Amino acid sequence: MREARTSHPHASEEAALSNLAHIVVGGLFAAVSVLAALEVLGVSSGWWFLWPGLLLVVGLFVPMFVLWASRAHGASAGHVLADPQQRQHVVLSGLVFAAGVGEMLARAQVWPVALRFVWPITLLVVGYLFTAHTQHGTSDAVARAVRAHRLLGGTLILAGVARGITVATGPGGGLPSASWIILLFLAAVQFLIYREPEGAFAAAEPHGHHGR
Repeated sequence: MREARTSHPHASEEAALSNLAHIVVGGLFAAVSVLAALEVLGVSSGWWFLWPGLLLVVGLFVPMFVLWASRAHGASAGHVLADPQQRQHVVLSGLVFAAGVGEMLARAQVWPVALRFVWPITLLVVGYLFTAHTQHGTSDAVARAVRAHRLLGGTLILAGVARGITVATGPGGGLPSASWIILLFLAAVQFLIYREPEGAFAAAEPHGHHGR
């Protein structure tokens, strides 16, 4: 991979904000996992819309945080969305928001059979996009970030497969019904512990997941 030579004056600030966003998203996904687990155990049978509602929160938080952080540096929305990494963040959050809407409508008995597949499909697509997530920084920082994001993406893909099987076969209880929840919780932990590697955002030009 080629090192980008243009320094970025706000690299440390952007890394800190990115770490904060990962922690918040990880906390929200952990909450989704816990609430879904309680649902499987029959503890939260009256909270049907709570964890899908948290997906809406994730979907709204990410673009609002991206725009707020960028405005703090005097950047316009157009400038922010010109960055492929930030565009991907907006797309990812939009998918999660759509999954929350789909799951809530399914629970309200609006096309329940079809809409229950929106969340597992979203997990598959979001997982794949994380494996190809654009990174900024030095070649070493990009390589380390890519490895972390590929592991995260793979975990989300497995969660999507497990959730899809549960939806297709019906909730049977026990480990099969909980497997997607366990995998989502593992993904949440990865969000919570991830820290941008040294050299992240230290270059002004982005690298694709293969580097250039």
